[in-house]
Amino acid sequence: DEMETAGLDVPRFERIWNQLIERHDMLRAVVLPNGTQQVLSTVPYYVIKVFDLQGKSTQQLEAGLEGVRAEMSHQMLDVQQWPVFDIRVTLLDENKARIHFSTDALIFDVLSFVTLMRELVILYLDSAAKLPPLELSFRDYVLAEQELHKTERYARALEYWKRRAPTLAPAPELPMAMNPALLKKPRFTRLHARLEPEAWNRLKLKSTGAGLTATGIVLAAYAEVLAQYSRNPQFSLNMTFLNRHPMHPQVNDIVGEFTSLTMLGVDNGGSRPFLERACQIQADLWNDLEHHDVSGVQVLRALTRAKGGATNAKMPVVFTSALVVPVPKFNPAFPIQMVGGVTQTSQVWLDCGVWEADHALLCNWDVVLDVYPDGMIHEMFGVYWDLLRRLADNDGIWSQHVVCEAPAATRELVRASNDTAAPMTDETLISLFDGQLRRNPQAPAVITSERELSYETLGQHAAYMQQRVIEHG
Repeated sequence: DEMETAGLDVPRFERIWNQLIERHDMLRAVVLPNGTQQVLSTVPYYVIKVFDLQGKSTQQLEAGLEGVRAEMSHQMLDVQQWPVFDIRVTLLDENKARIHFSTDALIFDVLSFVTLMRELVILYLDSAAKLPPLELSFRDYVLAEQELHKTERYARALEYWKRRAPTLAPAPELPMAMNPALLKKPRFTRLHARLEPEAWNRLKLKSTGAGLTATGIVLAAYAEVLAQYSRNPQFSLNMTFLNRHPMHPQVNDIVGEFTSLTMLGVDNGGSRPFLERACQIQADLWNDLEHHDVSGVQVLRALTRAKGGATNAKMPVVFTSALVVPVPKFNPAFPIQMVGGVTQTSQVWLDCGVWEADHALLCNWDVVLDVYPDGMIHEMFGVYWDLLRRLADNDGIWSQHVVCEAPAATRELVRASNDTAAPMTDETLISLFDGQLRRNPQAPAVITSERELSYETLGQHAAYMQQRVIEHG
């Protein structure tokens, strides 16, 4: 994330951040090789790196900022070494400063980030301020959550997902430009859009009247667009949501990774109107979230068993709603404005994130552009945002069957990418081998670093093994 502020006192900012490190145990956490987390009792004083671009030309300024972004936005932090975060400050003209913040999502979630920013502002503006002592740690929460696995409620949720997992469709089958497995180090690009307060308020009012939540309508619109570009209108989305069990009054005040996953099945086939499809998606989501005690990781494992392989169970298309996260109103004495950022997640190629700030709807698509045909994702993003605007402004669209459509060239791309018909042959592996054995028996059939077998020799070995197998019944 990249934030801009004015009049930043860097030594004070650094001192406050070290107070937060002492206050929140997960800011002192590392991940051990066996996958467990360890909180270090003491850590060194954290020194914030400062990059001075004051007095530089416009070209030097852009190059300097882009250099910091390029390094931090795709860095792979070593979670086994503290700190599992990186904070830098770039000083600009007019007494402005950019705060660059990078962390690994294994350490804390978006609500934790909001908590840290709120507390940072309180302490920065009043060095004598006292934050309420924390009576709960993230470790306490994790241990308490593990006890829930022994309950009847958890057993019911587990049974629900065992029944549901085999019925889930695969991820949206979007046209692809390459096999994602060939990407050594995926690079994410962020697309961003904003729906102004007036339009967003109209959309929420219409959604409420139709029985939909704010998350429900933006999710349904996302599913509509994916269905236009997917081979099949039946698919599953990887849904991320905040999952803090209310087991303590301070559960929303501690820093940690509380994000959970669920797999949402979508069926946008048939001729039902948009509103009916949207209501079905929301009803299915609510039903799934009633059984949220079982994590999406467990569901993916069940999918792997049901579908017969990990490849079929990957869910690289994600929807993340933070519309329930309270975005704090920062004190004008220490104004902080978000100006950029990117999220990168392993085995995820497209992540749609939505949240509300200053009464407007904001949206990011974090995407690995190399995976998809050139220009397709930007086009999809435009179709998505246009659909949300039309839903806010046009009453009639809610009862229509087709509410958005990919351009003709893209529809042809989708059709062509799914046209897998090819000439078929009656040949088999055995008949192909026999043919080569007749035509060129001395040609090499097997080559290793130690020996070489011709088709004739391999055929003799095969005939010998066949006879031995028959003799043994």
